[in-house]
Amino acid sequence: MIGLLASPQCYSNYADYLSSSMLAMRMNMNFGLFLWLSYVTRLRPAA
Repeated sequence: MIGLLASPQCYSNYADYLSSSMLAMRMNMNFGLFLWLSYVTRLRPAA
């Protein structure tokens, strides 16, 4: 009975972990793109 109650909780925790890691990767990609764009626009007036 305890195992049956703990199983859906484990699945929901795993789904939360997957969604949060996907969100973190997407935010890191957006942040990297923002840094790259700021770097390129900073270099463009010098060139």
